[in-house]
Amino acid sequence: MKEVKLKLTSKNDKEEHVVEASFSETDLEVFRQFTENVEQLYHTRLVSNGLPSLKRLSWNDESGITVETNDIEMEDVYAFLHKLRPHILQKEPASFERTCSIIGKRFHSPEMRQHLKYVRNLYNKGEYSKYFQLSVGNLPLFSDEALSHWLNGIEYHQDSEKRKSVKEIEETISDKSARAIFLVQLTQKANAIFLLYALVQLLITDKDT
Repeated sequence: MKEVKLKLTSKNDKEEHVVEASFSETDLEVFRQFTENVEQLYHTRLVSNGLPSLKRLSWNDESGITVETNDIEMEDVYAFLHKLRPHILQKEPASFERTCSIIGKRFHSPEMRQHLKYVRNLYNKGEYSKYFQLSVGNLPLFSDEALSHWLNGIEYHQDSEKRKSVKEIEETISDKSARAIFLVQLTQKANAIFLLYALVQLLITDKDT
């Protein structure tokens, strides 16, 4: 059993709060596996060269919606997606959701819940959905649902319904703009994973008390 104390500053009152939790050896093993997986993700060329970011979002009567990211090599994306799998597949032993859940259950503090809520929102909703949204049919494109359609219909699996949904998006806004939206959302997921990694590092390196 590992006892951990952290000092957190509340966003509301700006005061420093000491939060405590106890982690079992099973918990720590999940953290170690999560850490190893994140470090492999860090070392992909897509991360090293700079994750995709939103460079342009525009609309005109002739071409409709245009979404652009910085130039990247798709081979780098495929290697990144391979290393991302252990984080986003919920049944994986050290997935993002399982790691978040362990931390949330062990800490009984509103400050930690607030931090985890922010990290989870970034992971599930991305950075841009709170400012603007694009939809094709009833599917919002800056959403975890749309990204799931791309991953499970095109990249990881070939689910026929999700594949059909992605093809509809590409026909509506162009395959280039659709891919740009999906890549930007991958970046948001990666950023959330890296934030969780920073917290996990504090937990596993903190001295026992």
